[in-house]
Amino acid sequence: SATLADLAASPERCFTIEMNGETHTVMPASSGSLGLPHAALDLTAVSYQAKLMALREMLSVQKAASMPLADFESLCADVGLECFEAQQARVDLHRAGILLSFEGDENLRGTVFLKPDEVAAVIYGRFGLGSPVLGFLENRTVALGREVDRLNAELEPHLSLKKQLDKEADRGAMRIMWGFTGSGFAFMGLFYHMVFESLSWDVCEPLAFLAALAYTMGGYTWWTFTHAGEDNESVFAYLKSTMTTSRYKAAGLDLAAIARLEEELSGVMEQLEDVGQRKRYLKMLGRLPAAAAGSGRESDDDGAEAA
Repeated sequence: SATLADLAASPERCFTIEMNGETHTVMPASSGSLGLPHAALDLTAVSYQAKLMALREMLSVQKAASMPLADFESLCADVGLECFEAQQARVDLHRAGILLSFEGDENLRGTVFLKPDEVAAVIYGRFGLGSPVLGFLENRTVALGREVDRLNAELEPHLSLKKQLDKEADRGAMRIMWGFTGSGFAFMGLFYHMVFESLSWDVCEPLAFLAALAYTMGGYTWWTFTHAGEDNESVFAYLKSTMTTSRYKAAGLDLAAIARLEEELSGVMEQLEDVGQRKRYLKMLGRLPAAAAGSGRESDDDGAEAA
């Protein structure tokens, strides 16, 4: 149950790990360089980076565009970062473009900006320029559009075949339903002939009782084998489902592949919509006059105002 700090305090506790197919030695002590790129593979550096990743995840779910420095430090404490580590984390995340923190500005040092792209959009817009993030979003839109075209092209033959098979099954089930209807009229005509022309009601009355009993028993038998109702809609739905399944199987239609492609297409379309909304919002921020920049998105807190 020893923590990384306990291990780091025991210089004799070295161990090895496998990374990229090679064995590496992890040192328990550190030179105090924390997460800098030139840091050695040691427990202190790994521990810091792990806490930094946890902090980044916590910041990513924040809806506000900025937060007071005290709240940021509180989040750092929540993931186990010490005071000096929290300051280093703020610098590292600022350099990585994950947040903005202006320690040297007296008016801004008490605020941490969580949406650097919005700040950049406002500043670039003041000079009539588009934010570099917009270029990335444009390229992302093109890439997602190509992915949509690819998925649609892959789906089209499957959906075309499915549509054709569905129509055939619908027509087949409808033909059987018309057959039932015709049989009913034929039986009614036959019974009329027997009652009023060839025989009499005295003879046909028990036949009518037997016919009703046969219909009832037929309904029970139908439900026993199909678990479907006796009404027209239930019978039609059962017939169409059975015919559709048999046609899918005969044609080799892969429903699992269709479901997978449709789910993938839905996910790409959601990404495309999110990117489109992000582009529109950043463009709107870039067009805001200086006096209006503070009210760009009040519902999402004060992102533009901070910029």
